[in-house]
Amino acid sequence: MTKTSKKTAGRKSAAAKSPIKLSTPANVSRIIALLSDGSTGEAHDRIEEWADEITNGFAALGLWLGNGAAEVKGYRPRLARALRLIEATPKRSRNVNVLFARRAYDWIAEAVARTSAGGSLTDYVAEWEARKAESETDKRTLPQLIKRGEEMIRDYDNFDADTRALIDLSLQNIRDTQAGRLGEYADPEGDERKLREQITRAERGESLADFSRMKPETAEAARAFVALMSHDGLPDYCRDSMTEMLSQLQSATGAGLWQTPHYTLGDSADEVGDWSAATLAGVFHNPPRDLPALKPELDLAGMIAAVLTHPDTPGYVAEGLNQGLTDLFNYAGGETQGHFTTSPEYVAGLLAYCGKEGGEE
Repeated sequence: MTKTSKKTAGRKSAAAKSPIKLSTPANVSRIIALLSDGSTGEAHDRIEEWADEITNGFAALGLWLGNGAAEVKGYRPRLARALRLIEATPKRSRNVNVLFARRAYDWIAEAVARTSAGGSLTDYVAEWEARKAESETDKRTLPQLIKRGEEMIRDYDNFDADTRALIDLSLQNIRDTQAGRLGEYADPEGDERKLREQITRAERGESLADFSRMKPETAEAARAFVALMSHDGLPDYCRDSMTEMLSQLQSATGAGLWQTPHYTLGDSADEVGDWSAATLAGVFHNPPRDLPALKPELDLAGMIAAVLTHPDTPGYVAEGLNQGLTDLFNYAGGETQGHFTTSPEYVAGLLAYCGKEGGEE
């Protein structure tokens, strides 16, 4: 066997994945030409399917990225914009639209490279179909599948909460069957087949989240919301506010928005938990009639804190408020904890203590 250096191996790997930049005008024209050539039959249909995954995925993702991708008019500009977005989006993104679009990007890039060099689109798509069929023939044993499933439910960087929760449930069904807890309802062959299918789909980049009963726009909104929470560019204060809102929404509705692989990992499952886009879509689809206001006890405290920290607040106003809060702090004495601050939470605590004492007097 001929030795291959690490440098050469890395170069070959990089060449096999997106060897060219598709967003250039010349390559966009090549893609349009492939889409316009109906003589290639099924190969043409496959290129059209991949192009749709790119344009539709990034149109839906416009809300998440905040770039107006969904508003671009005309197919060619929309395709070019989507290609540029794929090239600019971090590779570690967990958003399902990004995963599908980047996968389609790689396939089209190879098709463009082959046809530009004089190759046949039909031959390339036939090779692609053969590779796909081979990859779907999973020969792993059940213990190997279980081991892989246990790895996946811990991998929150590459698999979303819904996917990991469903794989976790399948693993638990297999454990229950093996332990004899399901009795006559046990279906070992069905359990193995289901786990194999779930792992195969997830490894292809698919999400196992079920949005079949949702309107497409509802599903996309839930996906975009959850994706935004894990976006690297989201400031912490925004993520904290969104987390608080989802936590209160979960308490108010009873919906399991926070998903964890708890069947397998038990108490440590929370460390790899995440928000469920499928459950959130369900809440969007059937919103509760009455929701409590978010932190109503902090409304007044928040306004006081905002006035104290606003750069345009006159000095004498800030000084008067500070003096009043200091008096409350001294009045509360040992009932308060920590050092005096002007944070909304601390101000709320002082106001609540003062109200309690006032009601008792």
